[in-house]
Amino acid sequence: MNQTTNSYCPDTLMAAPPKFSHLLVFEDAKGRRVVELSKDTYSLGRQLQNDLILYSKHASRRHATIVKKLDSDNQMSYWIYDGDMEGNKSYNGVFINKHQFSSYQL
Repeated sequence: MNQTTNSYCPDTLMAAPPKFSHLLVFEDAKGRRVVELSKDTYSLGRQLQNDLILYSKHASRRHATIVKKLDSDNQMSYWIYDGDMEGNKSYNGVFINKHQFSSYQL
């Protein structure tokens, strides 16, 4: 007599929720780079003190700031702002996909 065993195990069906990452992809004189965003803020620009250094003659020393924000639904996202946290704007502006913005949700 053939007996089949039931190998159903509810724990094996419950997969862990996928890890959600925010990736920033940008291009400059050093090529295309991909950075996983995890911090609350990032500074971008030509200065070596920036979190993300931009190797471009079109970038200002303190070109842009990326900030993590929560919306009213408690969803986390990142925004990029032209210039630094003191309100100083970059010389050439921030471009996303060939369009200029003063702020943009990434």
